[in-house]
Amino acid sequence: MLRSLVGSEMCIRDSLLCEPHPHFPQDLLEGAVTLRMRMCNEQPLLEETIKDPRTKLQFMKGAKSEHDQPKASTKKRTVRIANEVEVVPLETSTFLEMSASAAPPSQGDNQSKEGLNRIAKYRFGPNEKLISLCSVGEDRFAVGTSSGYVVVLDRNGLPLIQYRPHKACIWDVAFSSTYDFSTASEDGTSSIFAYHLNQQTLEATSVASFQSDVFALAYTNPTDPSSAVLSGGLSATICVLHSDRKSSSFIPASTSIQAMRPITTRNLVLFGGGSGSCALVDPNTCTTVETITKHTRKVPAVSSYGNMALSGSFDKTLRVWDVRAGMHCSHNLVMSDVLTATAISDNYAAACSGSSLYLWDLRNFHQILAVKNKAWSGLTRGLVMDHTKKLLVTASVDGIARFWSFE
Repeated sequence: MLRSLVGSEMCIRDSLLCEPHPHFPQDLLEGAVTLRMRMCNEQPLLEETIKDPRTKLQFMKGAKSEHDQPKASTKKRTVRIANEVEVVPLETSTFLEMSASAAPPSQGDNQSKEGLNRIAKYRFGPNEKLISLCSVGEDRFAVGTSSGYVVVLDRNGLPLIQYRPHKACIWDVAFSSTYDFSTASEDGTSSIFAYHLNQQTLEATSVASFQSDVFALAYTNPTDPSSAVLSGGLSATICVLHSDRKSSSFIPASTSIQAMRPITTRNLVLFGGGSGSCALVDPNTCTTVETITKHTRKVPAVSSYGNMALSGSFDKTLRVWDVRAGMHCSHNLVMSDVLTATAISDNYAAACSGSSLYLWDLRNFHQILAVKNKAWSGLTRGLVMDHTKKLLVTASVDGIARFWSFE
């Protein structure tokens, strides 16, 4: 098709390329205007040569030291929306007919005798892994991928908007409003972004640079974009980007940071550590309030709701915590496989254990309310619960986000 255009006398030629193509016919560029993504300071946002997502980007120079601390920057970057965000303004019914990514279950496929029914699913691409997951307000969810994308989905599994703030794995993502979010990345940065709808630009308002992977982050107030943002990872240091976004503080930890969630009733943040410890930290005083060592292996899954918290560990135990005054374990379950994701609400608790999805009623916690065995391939790090809609969402390394209903 392209070859037939060469030498033609057409007045206008429109070609849209998602990535640079080394064999693009040069004759088509003759007399054409080429637009390429640039930052406001005329510097490319990302290298044109895409490195393997597993190769860490070298944002910092110098030798690593165990005494090095993360560095926080408030220098703002702005990119054109047309190059960093893909908006899909199509009706649901139309998009279902055009897209193979969002797939409703086939007839009879969504019926389960195990109490959980899959009602929709989404696949980003054939080689993409879904690493992180969070809620984006009512009936909206965001997934972070292994190559640096953040995709916002509706409850039908349809993509609404797409960002690419990194070119490395996004270990964690958190939204504080429809257009304000933060990311924790394999490239060693924790970043705060704001999308300006009128200007159609995505702006990085603050960036904390670590010496290694950043696994987890949390807003102290999940619905306030100006609240402090805490992040941490392999460096065993928690960085606190304060509300003014101009100052930062650091909280030393005795272990790597695997997961984070806010305890809004006490203005604290709960984290799960690589050594099996769980701790409460105070972002205002930048101190550790309490540390618990009930788990014996790393804790990659923590969640919270009101005065309750839930932790899941590689020691195959799931624990419910009363956090009204300190951390008191109220329930403990031993599972058959490692725990990689948890979610909790006023009456329900859910967890991903191996390839299975479990649901409990907290009023009868020692009896499983529903289970879906072999729900995905590999492990799942992303789990979100909407208890008002009786909906569970999972994001797995097999590249699929699944939407589950329960009774």
